Amino acid sequence: MLEGFDEIRLIPRNKISEEKWQLLEQNAKYPIFSSIWYLDTVSTEWQAFVLNDYELVLPILFKKKLGIKYALHPLLIRSFEILGQSNAKKSEFLKLILSRLDFYSVNLKDLSDSNLNEVYIENRSFQFLSFEENLAKTISNFSENTRRKIKQFENSNPKIEEISDVNQLSELFKQEKGSQFGNFNRDTYQKLDNLVELSRKLNIGYLFAAKTENEIFAMGFFILYNNHLLYIKGVVTENGKKLGAMQAIFNFAISKFHDQTNGLDFGGSNEVGLANFNKRFGAEDRNYVVLKNNKTKFPFRKLINRKIGL
Repeated sequence: MLEGFDEIRLIPRNKISEEKWQLLEQNAKYPIFSSIWYLDTVSTEWQAFVLNDYELVLPILFKKKLGIKYALHPLLIRSFEILGQSNAKKSEFLKLILSRLDFYSVNLKDLSDSNLNEVYIENRSFQFLSFEENLAKTISNFSENTRRKIKQFENSNPKIEEISDVNQLSELFKQEKGSQFGNFNRDTYQKLDNLVELSRKLNIGYLFAAKTENEIFAMGFFILYNNHLLYIKGVVTENGKKLGAMQAIFNFAISKFHDQTNGLDFGGSNEVGLANFNKRFGAEDRNYVVLKNNKTKFPFRKLINRKIGL
């Protein structure tokens, strides 16, 4: 074992020290994806690799089947990050973890200076809107098209309301987008419902809808956690697109939380259309990476390559 790496353990969720984990979580760059309550809600099978006595930790969805050890990234979590203050050890810690896996596709916040030979690294982006010193200045950075759409919505009949029915988002999403997202199964929709419900109970989750009494045109789900405003999921109907309903929801959230946080994390998209939509609010790209590798042999290799996109 390398010096300073006395022990790296894979610890199941029910054996993790919540007290020690939460101390590390305080210094996370994107704390919501590293928080125990969020991990428990969206990934019930998560575990963690732990260096020594919680010197460094990395949550992971680790599985073993037919003797093959692997990790695939869960939905509803953009990326994981290595938690802990020992920055000099993070690169080697990551390499030692990956060496234990036969194949993987894992999203990480960053790589620091890791030298990962034979690992396919896919760069991805999300968008973040940094708030200015006052709301008016932040709004002045919106594109002309975005401001026009917001004005168009404000002059129409629908209004923005907070929704208490936790199932409405997943139902509208299935109706409008379900056929486009094959990886969104019944279990994923249930986790989304659970996330909306729990975050609302914790008074940090907000589900907004652009609606009339008889019709919902768009919905957006946001979480405000540790002064970090994150857009989790949303959907807009064809009629809602014509009205500017989604622009109106984002404008409503920005206005409501402007003085409580330093910006809005759009949750991101590598898809050009969605990324451009976010950038019209003045948001800028921020990066994360996807690490992929497949060390299995025939007969699994070709099938696994197809599954993880290699």
